Amino acid sequence: MIRRPPRSTLFPYTTLFRSKAMKRDLPRSEFAAVDFVADPSVLKMGNPDVIFFSGSLNTLAEATARHIVERAFEFAHGAVVFNFLSDECERSIKAKDTGPASRFHTADWLAWALTKTASVAFRQDYLKGHDGTIAMFKPGRGS
Repeated sequence: MIRRPPRSTLFPYTTLFRSKAMKRDLPRSEFAAVDFVADPSVLKMGNPDVIFFSGSLNTLAEATARHIVERAFEFAHGAVVFNFLSDECERSIKAKDTGPASRFHTADWLAWALTKTASVAFRQDYLKGHDGTIAMFKPGRGS
């Protein structure tokens, strides 16, 4: 079964990602370079079905990142998907400097996500567990 992409998708990514992504033909997606930390309400731009975060949350304190993801989950109609540097990776990777980013507590993030919705997907098979990805789906939207 082929699923259609969401009606609208907001990608609050870095400028580099935005420039590359905008070159692709993704007519139902919007790429925005916004300061979602200073003003989380920008996450509701375009009335998004799905909001993706990639590479931006680990530069924040975990509490701030969690607040941003929570606001995004409020604004998204279908889901929020985000990746982060996991603290549950191979020892050789964990020892490497990630500055200015920091590793997040994977188990805490999963437990927190499950307090928001029972429909959570998790993967951590990229670069020997270096990155974790959590998808939080709204009720009735499923994974």
